Amino acid sequence: AHKSLARHSSALLSSGELPSSSASCPACLHGCRGVLQLCPVSSLASAPCSRSPTPMHTSLLPTPAVMLRSDDEADGCADDFFRAGHRPMCECVAPARHCWRAACVPSPVCWANSSIVCSFFYHFHHPQGTSSGVFYETSREKHADSCLEAYVPASGCNPWPVHACCPLFQCDCFACCCRPPQDRCAAWTYAAQHVLTSGAADAPRLWPLPGPGEPPSRGFLLWLTSLLNAGSSMLACRAPLECCVRLAVAPHVSLAAASPACGLPSAASADHHADFGGMWAYPRGGALPTPPLAEDAAGRPLPSNVPPGPAGSRVVMLIGGGPGLSSQAYSIGAGLLLAERTGQVVLLPAFPSAADAPFPAALDSLTRSYRRLCRWYGAANVLIVADSLGCSHALALLLRAAERGLPKPAALALLSPWLDCRVGAAARGGLSSEELNAARLGGFLRYGRQDYLPAETIDQVNAAHATAEQAAADPLANPALATAEALRGALPSTYVTYGGDEVLRSQAEALVARLEAAGRAGPNSVHVAEGMPHDYLYLGVLAVSAWGCCGGAEAGGGAFQPNKGLDALLAWLASIDGGAWVAPSSGGEARRAALGSLPAVN
Repeated sequence: AHKSLARHSSALLSSGELPSSSASCPACLHGCRGVLQLCPVSSLASAPCSRSPTPMHTSLLPTPAVMLRSDDEADGCADDFFRAGHRPMCECVAPARHCWRAACVPSPVCWANSSIVCSFFYHFHHPQGTSSGVFYETSREKHADSCLEAYVPASGCNPWPVHACCPLFQCDCFACCCRPPQDRCAAWTYAAQHVLTSGAADAPRLWPLPGPGEPPSRGFLLWLTSLLNAGSSMLACRAPLECCVRLAVAPHVSLAAASPACGLPSAASADHHADFGGMWAYPRGGALPTPPLAEDAAGRPLPSNVPPGPAGSRVVMLIGGGPGLSSQAYSIGAGLLLAERTGQVVLLPAFPSAADAPFPAALDSLTRSYRRLCRWYGAANVLIVADSLGCSHALALLLRAAERGLPKPAALALLSPWLDCRVGAAARGGLSSEELNAARLGGFLRYGRQDYLPAETIDQVNAAHATAEQAAADPLANPALATAEALRGALPSTYVTYGGDEVLRSQAEALVARLEAAGRAGPNSVHVAEGMPHDYLYLGVLAVSAWGCCGGAEAGGGAFQPNKGLDALLAWLASIDGGAWVAPSSGGEARRAALGSLPAVN
């Protein structure tokens, strides 16, 4: 395909249809915009390629029969990278499609034994379902020391009708004005436990895990993606909801869709559009500020460029776990929070989900995004933050960047890392957190504790990410395999935080041990939020404390564990580059001043 492209370009050159100064090679690994005949990748290459600022005109060239890999494309120009994209906000067809797939895959809802929807409702409500053994027992003696005693009549029978009609503590989820954040967080944790445990109960039967040599199993993840997309896009217009979130979490931040030059959209996402490449979150006050090095196709600085130092000269690359499963909507709140508390520009690049394309599709897309950020901002002005499954993508990205000679970012923050992508990883190698923190050992006996991630869901997602052989041997597919030496060469200073009740706590602890051996984690680079579940920062801050008022507001000056975790993250960020990553006028700086002195961070 590349030879055909070169021959066609040569013919255009000889006929005069394409000026020789503008014939560019779109496959140049170096991102050069030199003459096609001089490119080292071209079959016509006869000399080292030029780094001239000649603009690209690839639209005049034919599309190759074989698509070039996303991370091998030329970087293009800054005005394409920073231009606004398009994100569908109001639509009717996509919600119907996602609802149909969620209800009719793998079988329509009327096939009770083969429908995931029927399975979910059975296990959620029925006295013989999974939740009867997870969230309540049939014997009253089991509840003698629990809070269930105050809510369930002393009948000794299974209280499932009471539970189905009156969800007990669930009113605490929305009691923003009268219940403290600790109680509301416990209610949200319990609700997630009940829903996810019931939904994943029959997943191994309906979607058997692949064996050795078999391709990744994407059935469950496709269904989960459709379910999450249905929840995201069934809101006929997401703009009002996102406006409310912005007012509650980030009143001084603007949102804008990014162009496809920033990321490759997933075909399985609710945000899928040909002109969508992610989301920008940036300080409110006009157009998206662009870095000092940004140039248009003619080599001129963009009019929105800012000098070194102010907001816009640095960028936070946020790699969320939500976009890896479904829509960008599940990470936008985190992007708004980071932009508000740091005062920096935040990019949430789109990338293919495992339901859309397995390894290495997401890694290729993120490598492309990171390389372009390094080009326009400079690597020292790029900070990477990742959560959940996004932490696996972030580590793989930096391991690959080290292989290809790309510079390290300024720092890396990993929130509730999900790293080991092997099936059965949660209980592998004698790890105990899966047994200790699984929801089935919690329920009402320890209401508000334990994690909400069931092991069945973890295995199904891991099975869709890569083949068993890739996950067992390739550190790019499974960063849990990376050695301390590899981490030392690939990672900058790294921050890790996770909940004490996480199912994946043992993975986080193993990562911290390797980071310390590699010299990439200081004494204040690890924060453990005791009693908190997976992704506690997002759950506790975005769903709980951001909405508290009156009697539901935070008490005790930061006693709520998620707020303490956010303060620790901001303190660590303030220690990088002399505090340049937390702007003086940001909400994070104001909160730190209100809390008084925080521990010194190395």
